Amino acid sequence: MRLASTRGMKMSGACVVTEVPLRDRDDHGENVDKLRRQLNMFQRHVRNESKSFVLVIIPAKNSVIYKQVKQASELFEVTLTQCIVRNNIKQGPRLESVVGNLILKINSKLGGVNHVPLPPSEQIQKMLNKIDILSYPCMIIGIDVTHPPPGLDKVWLPTGTAFILYSIASDL
Repeated sequence: MRLASTRGMKMSGACVVTEVPLRDRDDHGENVDKLRRQLNMFQRHVRNESKSFVLVIIPAKNSVIYKQVKQASELFEVTLTQCIVRNNIKQGPRLESVVGNLILKINSKLGGVNHVPLPPSEQIQKMLNKIDILSYPCMIIGIDVTHPPPGLDKVWLPTGTAFILYSIASDL
């Protein structure tokens, strides 16, 4: 909670901790059924809350439980979830960084704002006012790369996908 507030995220309400014993293997839907029942109880518990999510601690990076959690939460119960590997939240030098990144992901999923650009300094604003960039022939380019979530790289996209968006004036 302290780390969340230092990153501008307001957290209120109760935190409910529940352990759901699951086997880390394909069990023909048994885990998904257990998760669905647990998520359904969670939904009834938080029905008056405007925003809620479930943090799931999974045993290993390539755990089959990750896929089962996402299947139960996104396909059946429509519950926001964030998974984290158990070893990543142990005490150590990386813990604050891991928790900080976790908070940013959760905040984003709940519709929060993680980053706001600072307004330009007065000196830069004066320079920008002198140059009307769009009055000159120009091209504006945006590039991004996305990667499949861990564990879904075999099911979803086998590799990352690059996106390029550009704008060009018709008279060039």
